Amino acid sequence: MPKRTRTPEERYWEKVGMGPNGCHVWLAFKNKLGYGWFWANGRHWAAHRYALKLAGREVPDHLVVDHLCRNPSCVRPDHLEAVTDKVNIQRGLVPKTHCKSGKHVLDVDGRDPYNGSCLPCRKEYKIEWQRANRAARRAAL
Repeated sequence: MPKRTRTPEERYWEKVGMGPNGCHVWLAFKNKLGYGWFWANGRHWAAHRYALKLAGREVPDHLVVDHLCRNPSCVRPDHLEAVTDKVNIQRGLVPKTHCKSGKHVLDVDGRDPYNGSCLPCRKEYKIEWQRANRAARRAAL
């Protein structure tokens, strides 16, 4: 009896698990940004684009797939929407409320006048640096 080969769809669903917020999470290969990739029909597919193909929703080449759940490894079709690149970027822009360290609140309008390092963080760093250097200088004497 000949060995039965699995269809691309069967292979695809073997690589999907459940994640937070009801996401269907891609478990196989992901790129450094967290997006899954899948080989089928002689080419590589972004796993989320293939999910829409399996759901009967073809994505035209001039559109990108927006993850409404903000989870790049999600392949759940109702968490995905084909949109223009401009819309995708606008949806992804989230106003910053805290500095890089997350300790301090930024200005009301989300501005960070210190280019990623708020003033309290800079003061804390300077104090730590001075303490470390003071100890090193004393040890050298």
